[in-house]
Amino acid sequence: MTNLEEILSYLRVILFGIIFLMAFIYSIPIICITRFHRSNMILTLNICLVTALCSIYWFFFYLMVMLTPVRTFDTVVDSCTFVNMVSAIITIQVPFSFITTSINRFCRIIYHNKPLFKRKRWVFICILSQWISGILIMLPILLGIHANCVISRWVDSYKFIFMVICPSFIFFIINSLIYIKVRLLSRRVRSSVSLLIRVSGSEHKSKISRRDVRLLRHMIIMFSIFIGGWTPLYLLLAIENAFYIHPILLACFTIWCELALLCDIIDLYLYNHELRKYLQTIFSRCMPKINQT
Repeated sequence: MTNLEEILSYLRVILFGIIFLMAFIYSIPIICITRFHRSNMILTLNICLVTALCSIYWFFFYLMVMLTPVRTFDTVVDSCTFVNMVSAIITIQVPFSFITTSINRFCRIIYHNKPLFKRKRWVFICILSQWISGILIMLPILLGIHANCVISRWVDSYKFIFMVICPSFIFFIINSLIYIKVRLLSRRVRSSVSLLIRVSGSEHKSKISRRDVRLLRHMIIMFSIFIGGWTPLYLLLAIENAFYIHPILLACFTIWCELALLCDIIDLYLYNHELRKYLQTIFSRCMPKINQT
C-alpha cells in the first residue's frame, strides 16, 4: 500500500466515523424529547438514522480492510451473499429516505383534506414501506452472486440504476407534481380574496403549504448534494468490469461520496434552528461541569 493509498484509507474511515457521530447526535433529541415528535422531525430522523446505519457499517468494513486485509477478504468470500445483501439493503435506504420524505409531503399537500396524511401513523407507514421496498428491490442481486464470491457484471449496474437513477427520477416527478399543485393553489388564493374570508381556516392551510414548500426546497438541496456525491462512485463501479479502475481513483470517489453525506448532515443542523438551539443549550450547560472536573 502506497503512502497516498494509506492516507486515503485513514481519511475514508475517519469521515464515516464523523458522519455517524453527527447523525447520531442529531437523532438523540428527536427520539428522547416529546416536543420534537412531529412529522417533519420524524422524517428527518429517518434520514439521519439510515445515514448513521450506513456510515457505521462502512466504517467497520473499511476499518477491517485497513487493519486486517487478508482476514477481511477471507470473511467476505466465506459470507459473500450475506455481506453483499446487507450492504446493498442498508445503503439503498439512504436515497429511499429522501423519496419517503417527498412522498409524505406529496400526500400531505395534494390530499390535505384527508386526515390520515396529517397523522404520524402515515409517516411510520411511509418509513416501513421504504424498508420493505429496499429489501425487495435488492433481492435480485442474489441471482448475481455465485460460488467463490464471483459477482455478475450486471450487479453493479443494477445498483447504480436503483440507488441513483431511479431515486432521482422518482424524486423529480414527485416534486414537480408538488410544485405544480402549489402554484395552482397559490394562484387560486391570490385571485380570490373573498375565499380567504369565506373559507374558515384557509389562511392556516396556506401557512402549512408554505412550511411544506420550505421543507421540500430543503430536501431538494440535500438530495442534489447526495446525487452529486453518489453518482460518480456508483457510475465508476458500474463500468469497473469494462475498464481498469485504479484503487486510488475508487478511494477518491468514495471520499467524495462521504463528503456529500457529511454536507447533508451539516445542512440538517443548519436548517433545524430549534434542534440546534437545544443542542447549543445542552452543550453550554455541560461545558462548565467538564471544566470543573
